[in-house]
Amino acid sequence: MKEFENIGSILKAIVQKSMYNVIGLSNAIDLERALELARDPKTGYRRFIMEKKSGGKRPIDAPHDDLKFVQRMIYKKILLKDFTPSKICHSTLERSIVSNAYAHLGVPADVVPNPSYITIPWREPQSIHLIDLQGAFPSIKTGRIKEIYQDILHDENAAEILTELSQLRGSLPQGAPTSPLLFNLACRELDRDLEEEFADPRLPLTRYVDDISVTSLDSRVPQKKQKMLRMIVEKHGFKIKEEKVANWDVRDKPLNVTGIALNPAKRAIFLPYKTREIFRLLMFKSYKTLCEANSEWFEQERDISLMKFITQGRRRYKRAFGTICGVASLAFMVYGKDEAPKRTFSWFEGYDGDVSSATFQAILDDIRNGDLVGEIWGYNQF
Repeated sequence: MKEFENIGSILKAIVQKSMYNVIGLSNAIDLERALELARDPKTGYRRFIMEKKSGGKRPIDAPHDDLKFVQRMIYKKILLKDFTPSKICHSTLERSIVSNAYAHLGVPADVVPNPSYITIPWREPQSIHLIDLQGAFPSIKTGRIKEIYQDILHDENAAEILTELSQLRGSLPQGAPTSPLLFNLACRELDRDLEEEFADPRLPLTRYVDDISVTSLDSRVPQKKQKMLRMIVEKHGFKIKEEKVANWDVRDKPLNVTGIALNPAKRAIFLPYKTREIFRLLMFKSYKTLCEANSEWFEQERDISLMKFITQGRRRYKRAFGTICGVASLAFMVYGKDEAPKRTFSWFEGYDGDVSSATFQAILDDIRNGDLVGEIWGYNQF
C-alpha cells in the first residue's frame, strides 16, 4: 500500500514540475511559490470585510499577489477556454448586470440594446420573482472543484494541484480570480435545467452569480413556476436564502433586477433613487479623500502622476480612486455614452469648485467628457 502511495506522490511531483507550462508561467518557481501560499492561509490570504450596498457585510479573502498572479493565469489559460456561458448566465466577461436587466425587457444576451431596434422582441414585464443562492462560493467544496478541473484536463494529479491553488479551507474563496468562473462551471447543470424549464419567452429567467430573477407579463409569476424553480435549485445541491425571496409587481414599485431598475415603457433601465444617493455620497467622500492625498502626498513628492501615486501609495487613496472609477463605469454601462457623463459629473455638484491638483481636475474632465482611460479598470476595487 505504501508503495502505491509513494508512486502516487512521485507522479504528482512530476506533474507539478510540468504544470507551470500548462498554466502559462515562465518558470516552475512561480508555481511552487503559489502552492506554498495556498497551503498556508495565514500568509496566502488577507481577510477584510466589505460593506454591502443592500446592508450587512461580506468577508473577502484576498490572495497574496504571487498567488493571485498564478490564479489569474489559471483563469485565462485553462478555465476561460473551457467555458461557454448558458443563455441565462450573465456573470461573464461579455455580459454584466446591465445585460442581465435588459434580458427581462426582451433583449437577447449578446445584443447591444437600443430602444429604436424593431428587431428586438421588446416586452413589458409586470411582476418579478427573486431568489438568492445561500453561501454561493462556500457551497462549492474541494471535491466539486477537483471534478471541474478533471473534466477539463483529464488528469487527476493536475486537477489536485489546480484545486489546491483555487480553494481556501475546503471551498471557493470570495476574492480569488478563479472563483467566479469555477462557480459558473459548477452551475452548468443547474443552468441547463433552468433554461429548459423557463424556455417560455413570457417567463424569462436569468442568473447573475447567485441572484436568480424571473419576470412575468402578468401581475404575478405563477406559483407553479416558483415551486419548480425551488425544486431545480435544491435538486442540484444549492440552498435558497429564504430572507431574500421576493415577489412584487409594477403597481408596488419599479421592477429591480440585481440593483438595476427597469423602465419597460421607455425600453430602458436606470439606477434607483436610493442607489444614486449612495453613489453621490461615495463620490463626495472619495473626492475629499483624494484632495487630502493631493496635499498630504503630492506636495512632498512633487509628482502629480496619480497612476504612479496609486501603485506606490496608500490603500485608502487607491480605494477612493477605485470608487470613482467604479461608479463612473457603471453609469456608462447603464445610461450609455451620451447620457452618462453629465449624470456622473452631476454627482459632484457643489463640490467641484475647489480642486487642489491638476491631476484630479483631469480625472473630473475625463468623467465629464466620457474619456475614461483603460488603465482605470485595473484600479477598480468594487
